[in-house]
Amino acid sequence: LKGVKFVSSFKFKGETCKEQMLSSKLVIVDFLSTSYLESLHMNIPTICFWDPKTMSLKDEYADFYDDLVTAKIMHTNPLSAANHLKEIHTNPQIWWQSKKVQDLKNNWLNRNFGQPDVLINYLLELAQK
Repeated sequence: LKGVKFVSSFKFKGETCKEQMLSSKLVIVDFLSTSYLESLHMNIPTICFWDPKTMSLKDEYADFYDDLVTAKIMHTNPLSAANHLKEIHTNPQIWWQSKKVQDLKNNWLNRNFGQPDVLINYLLELAQK
């Protein structure tokens, strides 16, 4: 793809991965790690690849990523992720800011992380002890 810039986390000394994400139009994550959670929380267009064959979930959590898969944020095979990237790469914000994608992403984040003030209040209480 023309205009794609691959950024190593060590390329810009002093610039954190979060700062690099904030300057990106689209974040692509090829392994489930903290980075996809950070980009989702920062509301940056994100495409993730998750291979359920190599990173399986317990049966009781089989539907854990369903909202993200429906939103085309999470992909279970590389071809799906590549095809989606081809569809949206010229302007990822059109896809990302759609009501459907935002609702599914926010529902998933709320269900799994709750409201940010809950964590902030918890940490403040710990700091006062």
